[in-house]
Amino acid sequence: MAKFAIYNYQFEKIIESTSDGQKIDFTDGVYKDPDVAFEHRQEIFGQLFPETATKELPFQFWNGAKYHIHRLILPPSHGLVAFRLSNKKRGHRTNEDLQKIEFDDFPCITIIIDNRPGIQRILIEQNQSVFKNIKTVARILQKVFNKQLMPNMLKIELYAQYPENAFWDVVKQHKEGFRKVTFHLPYLNLKRLSDTVDGYLTDARKAFDSALDFSFSAEKGMRLELDEKNKLQSALTKAVSLTGQPTSKDKPSIVLVTTGQHPSYIKIGKDAYVTTVIPEPTLKALTSDQLTIEGDSHWDALERKLDTINNSK
Repeated sequence: MAKFAIYNYQFEKIIESTSDGQKIDFTDGVYKDPDVAFEHRQEIFGQLFPETATKELPFQFWNGAKYHIHRLILPPSHGLVAFRLSNKKRGHRTNEDLQKIEFDDFPCITIIIDNRPGIQRILIEQNQSVFKNIKTVARILQKVFNKQLMPNMLKIELYAQYPENAFWDVVKQHKEGFRKVTFHLPYLNLKRLSDTVDGYLTDARKAFDSALDFSFSAEKGMRLELDEKNKLQSALTKAVSLTGQPTSKDKPSIVLVTTGQHPSYIKIGKDAYVTTVIPEPTLKALTSDQLTIEGDSHWDALERKLDTINNSK
């Protein structure tokens, strides 16, 4: 079985203006207006993964000067993409003369993209023997995808989902309490996430057409009253954990500040992930000549697994 971290991705507009306020014409893109491009955001993103591709995608994965070989597991189909991403390393073996022989090794992980309407989710396999830090993989994907999206005035941000109880676990660990807490909730353009957020938070974001920052501070010498049963506190912690921790932006989704003369600043969700396990037979079914259920396509077993994630998150 393979364990995968669950990421959401959300689209943002790129709006560039000249000194007199005129928009720059992105001549290489299909859409010349960011609002129009945004309306077609999933369609544009889906065009990066043509169903005619059989071996690899029509672009490369670079991290600085390092090239990461990738191979499609199956041709993309109906918004689903699965490929392997390598991380080249130097390996060695010992021959019969007890001499060390070096060679290039290409260990890899599996990446699964679910770009079906309204889903916008990426699953990244966790395997520290390939990539020590899963954030490295998220940054590579985000950078490469954004380079491809830029001509159409779009970019994406990957958000790592983390458990809702991560916040309350930290609260329980610090008996001294906290003097301040800050919540950052990005503007949500993904309906399945915005639908989970309480109405008054959604209305507040719409009113300003922007992200929301909530900051709560205790009176001097006092500490905050944090309670899981409090409706506002519960709504905020649920909203930000479901949205996730952004990959590239410096602003963490929740920051707690402890009491005392030397306060600690605790970022919630750092290195904490919501994960799912995909059984080996489900992954093998992608390339197997023997399908488990008559009439199945190679994608069906994986699609059923993805649907269980969509129904629970």
